[in-house]
Amino acid sequence: MATCKECIYYEVCKKTRIMNSSHNYATECIDYKDYSRFVELPYSLSEGDKLKYIFTDEYNEIRIGDDWEVVTKICKDGFFVTGRINSDGTYQAGDCFYPWSAIGTEYFFTKEEAEKALKERENDE
Repeated sequence: MATCKECIYYEVCKKTRIMNSSHNYATECIDYKDYSRFVELPYSLSEGDKLKYIFTDEYNEIRIGDDWEVVTKICKDGFFVTGRINSDGTYQAGDCFYPWSAIGTEYFFTKEEAEKALKERENDE
């Protein structure tokens, strides 16, 4: 049987509703959503979002891509984008997978974040 503690709204209800610990509200709650049915992702990213990226070009220089990559799919382990720049400078079209760790290292939410990361990399060399 479902219980309030198994609901994604439990913390909110605990703070906003008067709850009697001996009563199980989950069986009659219209807002009940089972917590085990949801996955918490490390970033708020949606299909269709655009990301800036850093890559190493054919001259072995690290630079920011001229365009924005579009997020095509989201999964628990990472995300897919519309394509990728290969190390030889060629563009590979199609869905390319990146783990969540690529956010902040290869992919960025803003151009400013990408520029900051590029400067940090140049300073490290």
